[in-house]
Amino acid sequence: MGPKFIWVTRTSPYNMLTAHRLKGIGHKALTIPLLTIKPRPHEALSTQPDALAFTSIHAIEHHRLDCRFRDLPVFTVGERTAKLARDAGYRRVQSADGNALDLEILIKDHMPKGSEIIYYSAAEPAVELALSLNERGYAARQITVYESLRSPSNTITPALAAMPWMDGVLIHSAKAGRIIAQLIADCGEQWQGTAYCISEAAADPLRHLAHGRVNVSEKPNERAMLDLLGGRGPPPSF
Repeated sequence: MGPKFIWVTRTSPYNMLTAHRLKGIGHKALTIPLLTIKPRPHEALSTQPDALAFTSIHAIEHHRLDCRFRDLPVFTVGERTAKLARDAGYRRVQSADGNALDLEILIKDHMPKGSEIIYYSAAEPAVELALSLNERGYAARQITVYESLRSPSNTITPALAAMPWMDGVLIHSAKAGRIIAQLIADCGEQWQGTAYCISEAAADPLRHLAHGRVNVSEKPNERAMLDLLGGRGPPPSF
């Protein structure tokens, strides 16, 4: 597989790390994020829950860290999120190494029904984890700690101008998938490139773009996404 020109749409600063890994396996990267992360104010917990749950690195970065809770069970959707949780000081972190359903199963396997689970999330989470856990018999509560906003149009314009020469786009979320699908449709271009998506949810908005190809990674993580481009590169450190 020859070198490809890839648009990394991931949020900053992690887009730069993804670009570094792409270059490590022989590709060229354009680093223009589709989304910007904005912290949301939220109150500290007044009482200790039974466990914490995270489905993104941004939730770990922007939640109120209480040193009293560092020995609580912490459940994360993937290894990258688990690493950041450990770096933050949590001592009992377990990763589902998969998607939200895998995370639910992990929690179910390790926490008795009735347990109070705090789910730190985005304003518009891709999955309603707290609702699903409550339906399973838990006392789960979602706390919004950040929101992902569409990047200003003027910052995305250079990437759109480069689309005719772009071999592929990396899509890290369902929201990013919806945005890029709309941008491509608005341009009226018959783009011939490939969308490399982290999940089926990220890929779904792009399925109607008949001129391009949509590839979905076997597992919902970036390392599996890079497998679609012909190589893993160095082990992930982020």
